Amino acid sequence: MPNTFFLNAANNTSPAEPFAINGYYPLYFTEFAARAASPYNDYHTHMLNNIVYYMPNSFGQQGVPQFHGNYTGSNTPTGIIIADRNDVGTLSLDTQTNEYAFYQLQQTVPTSNNTVLQDVLDPGFNHFIQEDEVLEPGQSKIFIANKAIDLVDIHDSYIRFGPHNLASNNFIVDDVFCVFYIEEGVAKPIPNYKTLDVMLVEDGQTYSSIIVAEDADFTTFDMSLDGTTFFSSVANPYDEFIARSMPDRSSEWNYDIRFRTGYLPVTPFVRDPGDYILSVSVVGVPTIQTQYAPRVFQDQTFNEKMRERFEGQMVILDWPNVSGNWSDDEVANFTSVQADDLVNNLRMMVHGHWKQVTDVFVIKKYAYVNDYDISRYGAVQPNPTENIVGAEGRYGETGLINIMCDNGSISIIRSMLPEGVSSTNQTDTALELEPVWNAFPHILTSDGGTDPGDDGNPGLDLAEYNNYIDFESHGYDMFSKTELQPYEPPGSIKYYPENRFNDYTLQAIQQGQIDAIRDSLSDLFVRTATILNLAQISYDSYNRPMIDEINEMFDGNNSAIFNSLVVSSGQWKLKRLKNNGNVVNVATNRNFFRCLSDTGQALDELSDNDIDDILGFGWGRIWNDSFNIGDIPAIFGTPLATPLTNITNNSIAALRTDITNLQSINIPGYGSILGNVAVPNITVVGQGTSVTSYTVSVDIQGPTPDSNFSGHDTTNLNRRTLRRLLWRDDYVNLLIFNQIKDQYATFKAVASLIDTYRFITGDLLTSATDVMNYIDQLITTATSPSEMQTAYDALLALNSVLDNQITSGIFFIPAFLRTEARQYERQNLIAQYNAIQLVRRRLFTDTQGKDFFFNFPAESATELNNAQPNGFVYDNYIRS
Repeated sequence: MPNTFFLNAANNTSPAEPFAINGYYPLYFTEFAARAASPYNDYHTHMLNNIVYYMPNSFGQQGVPQFHGNYTGSNTPTGIIIADRNDVGTLSLDTQTNEYAFYQLQQTVPTSNNTVLQDVLDPGFNHFIQEDEVLEPGQSKIFIANKAIDLVDIHDSYIRFGPHNLASNNFIVDDVFCVFYIEEGVAKPIPNYKTLDVMLVEDGQTYSSIIVAEDADFTTFDMSLDGTTFFSSVANPYDEFIARSMPDRSSEWNYDIRFRTGYLPVTPFVRDPGDYILSVSVVGVPTIQTQYAPRVFQDQTFNEKMRERFEGQMVILDWPNVSGNWSDDEVANFTSVQADDLVNNLRMMVHGHWKQVTDVFVIKKYAYVNDYDISRYGAVQPNPTENIVGAEGRYGETGLINIMCDNGSISIIRSMLPEGVSSTNQTDTALELEPVWNAFPHILTSDGGTDPGDDGNPGLDLAEYNNYIDFESHGYDMFSKTELQPYEPPGSIKYYPENRFNDYTLQAIQQGQIDAIRDSLSDLFVRTATILNLAQISYDSYNRPMIDEINEMFDGNNSAIFNSLVVSSGQWKLKRLKNNGNVVNVATNRNFFRCLSDTGQALDELSDNDIDDILGFGWGRIWNDSFNIGDIPAIFGTPLATPLTNITNNSIAALRTDITNLQSINIPGYGSILGNVAVPNITVVGQGTSVTSYTVSVDIQGPTPDSNFSGHDTTNLNRRTLRRLLWRDDYVNLLIFNQIKDQYATFKAVASLIDTYRFITGDLLTSATDVMNYIDQLITTATSPSEMQTAYDALLALNSVLDNQITSGIFFIPAFLRTEARQYERQNLIAQYNAIQLVRRRLFTDTQGKDFFFNFPAESATELNNAQPNGFVYDNYIRS
């Protein structure tokens, strides 16, 4: 209803407000005066004597009383005389007396309401309105390197010069190598090469897609890690890297991902340097000689050539050349002792180890798999009188071994005795100088019952061989794995299933193959050192309290989620397209809803359902007590159970177990692997079958409401009052906070747990580095199976723990939490964008042809664009 105005005959008496009429108090002449007197910046109206008066809303607050017909004070405004009206409202005025009369002002221009008036005003005033450009989404999905990449290996550049080095005060900022991901026009550093590989494949791009930044790009995309950003100044380059970096996704990396990126090693590397890291803790500018194992620069080695040739094939040492002159005695080694018979020299190379074969069914299946001819088996008839065996499994002139040696199905290795040795015992392998035979460990008796499907007997039995054929040999073509071929020559141990290679290494140690096993243990050492150093890179890439980042996303101060509907800089602008084609400002305000409401024209056109649909927050229908959060107990596994909390619980439980296990492994002459790494003590509140729950108390802080809100229920307010409350910046932000507070508490609880445990990670890595140096010496100097066993156990334990913690543990969870939190933040920003677009569409379709539209403030558009990979569309919903 239009405002009520008063008219006085003389100006020497001023009306006083508030006043009372017919027991209603306090009353004001205008809505503006009533709103100014309201602690809620709102009012309601009363029709008294056919006149509209305004009363401020106070909800009975102390100091702001309200009376509705029961006020006993003066019934007229103090100091003025109100003229009388008759029953039909005709005014009776005494022209000799200062009297006041009230009336309704319907319009100030004949036959023109406010909307029509905007169309007839002189368009010459339009020059006061500066048209806003529609903010287009920034460039995205660009991979851009800060240094030339044509002649360098990107994996090496990341390992030696990556942004994780900024954690060290000794590293020069200008030496940092980094590939940035451009998202909405802003460069975000990619923390390591594995994350780069994952992101490239996810975007359907390859290494050839990476471009090199030109000078202008450093300014355009803010690519300098100098401690400042487009939006703020941070403490130092490392803090800037942490604040802006993409989440670490190295746990998602695998050999197939690498292959699909199109990455190839660059000279001097022959293999991927990321597989051969010896150290990342190098003072000054690191060199390839100090950081990598020599094999990364080597083509196929002798052992690799031999593995390529013999893997899955059978050989036998010193089988007699008996063509036309067969002698069973020679096969029996001229003794009656069966243990030294030459048939026991039969081996098959399985996962790079010589495994003894005594099972005739294995020999026959080997022939069938490889299409070797064994049709001559049994062709010579046995003759016991003449001591002719003929064919009896492995024995005899037409036994399996001899006929397969004859046709080349089994390779015969001829040995040479050391000079001066006269022994003719050709089965004594310790005396043989035979490179192929002695280059690889032999497993004879130490494997009984330990292999998949093992029958409990030593050697390669049929069940084990079946498993090898079906599951472990890549279709009996071990070195044909496409995803490895560009990076490893045939015969590399990286083609072998890691767990099976480790099993065979242990069997060889137990067999006492000290010298032959050194090469295998050296390979295991390099693998463990690589994992250790990748863990160090991961740790240095995000050595910051997780709880700080979660607070920055959701604490209600500078969070993006609170800077879209109510912007801290700039203005929302409600505009209107006039009939003459000109655009005029109708209202401007930092608060989207206040801007919508300021003139009343646009907001009043929206239905109650329109308002209720906005963002789905049920605007204002909440108890104020919900804003007083305080401590929220986040008990994982119970009220806040989610995949995130369950994964966190499992990871922390596994870490505690891993640390305890590592501390229990004692190395003679050194002590415990981890020494005195302390395990944080967190109270266990529930022990389920699969999840251990921890109590974590967190304090989450939302926007601070005005004191006028204290203790009041807003659930029963009428829609009109709720709309007025949306004018308040704090109320809008409180509504947003009420929507997110439970998830915020969960994220913060998880972050608190991560931070509690993550501080020990540095100690773990330091202890692991120290013990690795000792193990390296032990492998070189070991002279007994027990020493080799100690080195093996320690390496395998470290390898397993570090690998688990990188892929699903304490190194993985921070990135997982960041991803989950950012995704939740984006969902809320997208919801805000949808709500704004809903209002804009409704204004366009429901305002009876009145072309209202909004211009987005740059700050809001920037925050919302960050929620969408390709940005949002900011059309103006104007009829063409």
